[in-house]
Amino acid sequence: MDGERNGRRRRRGAAAIAAVLAFALAFAVLPGAPGGEAASAAASGGARPRAAGHAPADGPAQGAAESGYAAAGWALKWREGAAADPSRLPGTVVRMRQPEIRVDLVEPEEGVDPERWLERLSAHPDVEYVHPVGKVKLLASEGGSGKERTDGVTAAMDRPDRPDDPHLDKQGHLSLIGADRAWSLAPGMATDLTIAVVDTGIDLDHPDLKDNLVDGINLISPGQPPEDDNGHGTRVAGVLAAVGNNGIGTAGVLWKAKIMPVKALDSSGYGDEEMLGEAIVRAVDAGAKIIVLSVGLYRYSPYMLDVVRYAEEKDVLLVAASGNDGVLHGGKAAVKYPAAYPTVFAVAGVASDGSPEPRSNAGPEIDIAAAWEVYTTSRGGGYRKEEGTSMAAPQVAAAAALVWSREPNLKVWQVRERLMQTAQDIGAPGRDHQSGAGLLRVDRALQAKQTPDAREPNDTRQKAAVLPYANQIAGSLSGGTDVDWFKIEVPHDGWLTVTFEGHPGERKSHPAVSATLHRPDGSRTSTEWRKDDSGAEWQVKRGTHWLELKFLNGKDQTVVPYKLTTGFRMAADAFEPNDTREAARQVTLENGRLKLTGTFHRQGDLDWFAVTIDQTGDLKVTLSVDTMRIDPALLIKPERGGPEQRIDDYGEGVTERASIPVNPGRYLIRVRDATSVSSHPVVGTYTLMLEFERRHVDPNEPNDRIYQATTMTPGTEYRGVFAAAGDEDWFRFRLNARSVVTVTLDGVPSDRRVKMEVFDRRQQLIETIETPAGAGGLRVEREYDEGDHYIRLTADRPFDRSLYRLRVNVERLTGGFRDIAGHWAEEAIVKLSGLGLVSGTGNWRFEPDRGISRAESVTLLVRALAPAGSSGARTAYRDVGAGHWAYNAIRRATAAGIVNGMPDGTFGPSRPVTRAEAAVMIGRALGLKPLDAAAPAFADLRPGHWAAPMVNRLKEEGLLIGFPGGRFRPDEPISRAEFSVLLLRALEERRMS
Repeated sequence: MDGERNGRRRRRGAAAIAAVLAFALAFAVLPGAPGGEAASAAASGGARPRAAGHAPADGPAQGAAESGYAAAGWALKWREGAAADPSRLPGTVVRMRQPEIRVDLVEPEEGVDPERWLERLSAHPDVEYVHPVGKVKLLASEGGSGKERTDGVTAAMDRPDRPDDPHLDKQGHLSLIGADRAWSLAPGMATDLTIAVVDTGIDLDHPDLKDNLVDGINLISPGQPPEDDNGHGTRVAGVLAAVGNNGIGTAGVLWKAKIMPVKALDSSGYGDEEMLGEAIVRAVDAGAKIIVLSVGLYRYSPYMLDVVRYAEEKDVLLVAASGNDGVLHGGKAAVKYPAAYPTVFAVAGVASDGSPEPRSNAGPEIDIAAAWEVYTTSRGGGYRKEEGTSMAAPQVAAAAALVWSREPNLKVWQVRERLMQTAQDIGAPGRDHQSGAGLLRVDRALQAKQTPDAREPNDTRQKAAVLPYANQIAGSLSGGTDVDWFKIEVPHDGWLTVTFEGHPGERKSHPAVSATLHRPDGSRTSTEWRKDDSGAEWQVKRGTHWLELKFLNGKDQTVVPYKLTTGFRMAADAFEPNDTREAARQVTLENGRLKLTGTFHRQGDLDWFAVTIDQTGDLKVTLSVDTMRIDPALLIKPERGGPEQRIDDYGEGVTERASIPVNPGRYLIRVRDATSVSSHPVVGTYTLMLEFERRHVDPNEPNDRIYQATTMTPGTEYRGVFAAAGDEDWFRFRLNARSVVTVTLDGVPSDRRVKMEVFDRRQQLIETIETPAGAGGLRVEREYDEGDHYIRLTADRPFDRSLYRLRVNVERLTGGFRDIAGHWAEEAIVKLSGLGLVSGTGNWRFEPDRGISRAESVTLLVRALAPAGSSGARTAYRDVGAGHWAYNAIRRATAAGIVNGMPDGTFGPSRPVTRAEAAVMIGRALGLKPLDAAAPAFADLRPGHWAAPMVNRLKEEGLLIGFPGGRFRPDEPISRAEFSVLLLRALEERRMS
């Protein structure tokens, strides 16, 4: 299975260029909620596996084939001032030019080695970057699928400014964002601004949209109308500006507008960065003032950033959805690009109850939130319920258009500020990562006056305003006494960038500004900003920081509006520098394990590690990340020869795993972010875990045949493994006499079963035993004849990560018993056993030193001495029924007068027999008469003892000897060995008499 997977991982495509152009990254497959039109592979049950390839481990083309998504092309940006002439780049085909941002979309000519071509372009002095262009996908989260048509039913008019659209009652989102309360503030809810919807196109004939459409752009099928063949763009357009108060269907936030359909996504909702960038540039050039982007991807793209900056320079507002993966990916979910760029208005979702929607992607880039659930137009002239941040974004775009229409002199940043200043705080107090400034309130935005600095009062640390570490906000310094404090929560150790722009967009100078960063440890760093566009980068630790802004000259009375743009990059991890295999950081496993955390802190960061293995086994490597913006990828190779393995089976955010067989030696492991050939630094961490499992070698091999059987010494443990299917392990042990053999097998993995077969000296199978499922072993005791015996072990499946343990213990049988050899009573017990009078207590044991019960002793006496008496007599003991195992013996012994019961009418069959009782029973069985003697036979036998006469007789007859010192211990229990000796003497006495 592993070999097949690795083979698939390494397989090249049929076309050489496509295979090498798989340098590209794992682009975000932007998932929708389960059941939606755009549900991703992950949402439907798993991440999409990807093939891997054989790109060199180092160099500009590094990791070329590790991504399974072939690049749709390459964005080549020319350095400022350079002659943008593609003819100076041999072997290059220009697919499209975007001179507005100094970018050409290129690919290698047929027959040109793509790797070398890419190396040449990357090294060209006039080229700023070469970046792979991959796929993007719309952000959709389906909330319903049914179409509803209207026949022009007129809605009830319960207020004079209410539109007559019949489905208005289904449009709860209008009330949630205060759009209904804005009807009286902006009669007609109209705008003359052009708003571009970059999406799958729009249903150009939809009766509730067509009057609000202007000429559009079709990049999928140039020359054709931007008709929607997916449905998503139509739904976005309906939220934005379905014609209001027209007696049919629904009403948009805007009732009258100029919607420019820009089709950059195909019928499946896919497009590529090239088209997305071209769509934005074309829309800007065509006069769009606002562009709605319900698309996204997790990876950073310098090309898209250049496109965003182009729109910003033209004072065009980009409004983008944040993504719908908050529940699907949990804490790994991040705001998707382009929403994550600081100057793009990033929109999150709000649930119908006004709380932040958990499915909406959260992060410091979030600016504002709007309704997640809407009722809107659908393709084919219908209407439907829809969900997602892609429906929230057009609500914000519409509100921006209304504000701009009333105050056309506002700049983009001022429109952004107006909407954020008037948002309704929801969720955590103040600005937060779930909803940004809060819930969009259209009514408030239209009523409010522009506030130079809505974050006032923030003139002390205690009143500091929240400044996200990756965003853009605006403020104002009003004279030398004004101080603006900001609170910044830094997520990791790293570098915080703050850019200050005074008089945004006006290119005006401003008085020197003092910027002081206050750190958690009490230290601080200050800088001065004097230019029109200034900034600083400070080294920071994880935790709360404060930024203090004020004029350097405290007497200055100038008022300076400003923008603050923040950014953050991770600090180098503790293992740097380790960017090459030569600089690989040596790590050591402790108890076979290692867990470390690293970062990708710079462009194209590669982290190399080395681990030394001193045994044969398997190395398990796991690479996980804490953000969807990282696509983890691994390379593992022996330092000295041997094949390398590349592991990049999945896309962004998904853990990569590998298990490789290793021999003693040093192994190199490379960790990289496969989102791009030279990936951008990411705010997040990866965790690399190494686990070594020793693969044991069988010390007894070769023992696969009976003639190779390993000779066993009883009591010695033998260990082994089953290294391969069909492996047999043979063992031999010799018995010098008939013996009890105990075979113990343990250490078998719980998911394996081992079969043990035992053969005799003639190599005939004696028995077969198998370990029970999950038991991990077995233990058996058997009685075998003398001679050689063989054991064959086989397993249902191989295992070599642990050793089984086999042990044979041999106990020679004496008289059929395993526990009397060398015992002082051995001879007597053997004789009795030979006569068939004793059979032990089971399991080949006699237990000579254990006491003997009344039932056992009576049984032996009756069996050995066969007393005369009525065989038909019945006993009347309350505790000995006919079902008792010794019933017949007790009955006969009672009839013969050998034994009597207890005063309470019981026999006490389990009671131990004392030495005095044994003497009396033996004497009676032999028919001996008690002897009254003046002096007791033993020193500890008092004259009045009830058994003294019979003890005297047995002593007289030589049947009793006693203990040293002339003692008899009459009231102590007699052992089975002592009783056996006494019984044997009684037998011999009877024979002699």
